[in-house]
Amino acid sequence: MTNGGYSLSESNSWGLKSPSNVDWVLNNDFASIALDDAAILAKLRRGRQGYMMTQRYPEQYNSILATAPGINWDRMMLGLLYPQVVINQKQIYPPFCEIDTFSAATISACDELNGVKDGFILDLSTYNFNPITIVDQPFNCSSTRKSRILSVEGAIIVTAAWSSVRT
Repeated sequence: MTNGGYSLSESNSWGLKSPSNVDWVLNNDFASIALDDAAILAKLRRGRQGYMMTQRYPEQYNSILATAPGINWDRMMLGLLYPQVVINQKQIYPPFCEIDTFSAATISACDELNGVKDGFILDLSTYNFNPITIVDQPFNCSSTRKSRILSVEGAIIVTAAWSSVRT
């Protein structure tokens, strides 16, 4: 990561000519020209940044491997926000350890269904697992050192998190 040769402060005023007056030349330098300088040194970029760099500075590269760009931010941000909306609308605040327990149970139930036991579920929609089926089972919460019971409310939240926005 580069700071483009600028000192950054907690006030974030480094990118302003004056209060509320953005220094666009400085910001452009920080956002892409400094990355070009880094590309000269490292020849390494990924994702959206890799695509941008090869579009702006194609002469820096003799080949390109830019993977996993975050180009669908509009959908991704809604997907990330949706569980919080459900949490706040329903006033349900399950502890993290309950969410982790639902996740661990789901991985345990579905992991090998794709033929590989690797601790990952890439596409939960291809499996028929409903967190409601494990409600009322006990689990230990290591952060509070208390035994708890998986709740319907927790199942609602993890289902919202895993299913994302529905229109």
